[in-house]
Amino acid sequence: MLYLTMDAHDVDRLAGLAVKSLRRLGIPVTPASYTVFFAHHAMRFPELSAEIAALLADPNEVTRERLAQVFERFFGPDRLLASLEETIAGIARPVDALDHLLAGTAHHGAAFTSIDRHLVAISADVPLSAKERLDRVIAELQDLAQEVG
Repeated sequence: MLYLTMDAHDVDRLAGLAVKSLRRLGIPVTPASYTVFFAHHAMRFPELSAEIAALLADPNEVTRERLAQVFERFFGPDRLLASLEETIAGIARPVDALDHLLAGTAHHGAAFTSIDRHLVAISADVPLSAKERLDRVIAELQDLAQEVG
């Protein structure tokens, strides 16, 4: 969900570059081929870009099938599952820290209303937004713990 971290102008520009590249190569614009070239032009996936650059050295190597293979390797279910597991583990560590902190201050429940709203909002956020919210929640808890302690 790279596009969620970009402004509309960048998304439009990268979308145009992806479609232009595929048309120049005579490759149909499929979800897989589009995603691969969008990510390539975004320059945020060095391994993917290196693989595309190697393919582009011989344009005959750039086929719909090869791009589908690249898509599966970088964005297929195995990669998405690994990314999801990494995200969950990343969120679990601060949540565990919050749980430990809350256990020691359970009698101050009313003071945690704002923090509770942040935690509920995390469930609907994308991973980057969730991390930012967790960092904010942890900072609020630390401030509150200093006031209480």
